[in-house]
Amino acid sequence: MPERDLPTLPAVNTGDDYTLDVDYFLKHDYSDVAEAADTIPALIEYVNSQLQSMTERRLFAKQEIKRTESLVYFELKNGKYEDLYSGKATETALDRAVHLDERVAKAHESHAILAGWSQRLSNLMISLQLKLDMIRSTEATRRELSKGEPTDQD
Repeated sequence: MPERDLPTLPAVNTGDDYTLDVDYFLKHDYSDVAEAADTIPALIEYVNSQLQSMTERRLFAKQEIKRTESLVYFELKNGKYEDLYSGKATETALDRAVHLDERVAKAHESHAILAGWSQRLSNLMISLQLKLDMIRSTEATRRELSKGEPTDQD
């Protein structure tokens, strides 16, 4: 399928000084396996390092959710619930009120974004590895086929 018929893949920029042009590397026609062998493993390691960083940030964000929920819970328990809501401040009511707080919603949103990026980076590593495997397989097949072809000396 020609490249023009494929969608443009969005670049990856996780906040460092490098933007990975995913579209180029996954669509590039590596006519020489040596070029792919030099380039793609380095890209895989770059993506892996970004995934490590993203995973750490995601774990910090998960802890931030717990911290924010606890902070809001104690604010509500210590009188803010009565200022905001009617009814008795039961444990069920407090739990539900915690999740209505904007700070809690933002903490969950931050975690969700990081989780999505972690999944994308993980999938990108798989795609790059598959690209490298296909290039190697194609090269091995080409070499095997060329063994049986007559040479100019035959």
